Amino acid sequence: MEDLTRSQRNALRDQRAALSFVLSSEQGRRFVRSLIDASGVYANDEGEYARGRRSIGLSLIAETNAINDKAFVQMMIEAANERTNNRHTENNDVD
Repeated sequence: MEDLTRSQRNALRDQRAALSFVLSSEQGRRFVRSLIDASGVYANDEGEYARGRRSIGLSLIAETNAINDKAFVQMMIEAANERTNNRHTENNDVD
């Protein structure tokens, strides 16, 4: 970060503060997770467009980890809990 100008450092600080605020709530983490999922981070798509989307998702994961090294793991746990709750709800609807 030392090779950044003062203005760039301030912009980065502001962006990280904003992302930190979003990550502070479950709804915010769900939104960030949806962006990461939409970026195709977990897909094996080829082509420049897919690689560009994936790069954005990886950058978002990196920034998330830079702000809070537990936030990404927390998002994955929350996603697993949501899937479990959805399956439980679906099974109850069938009964």
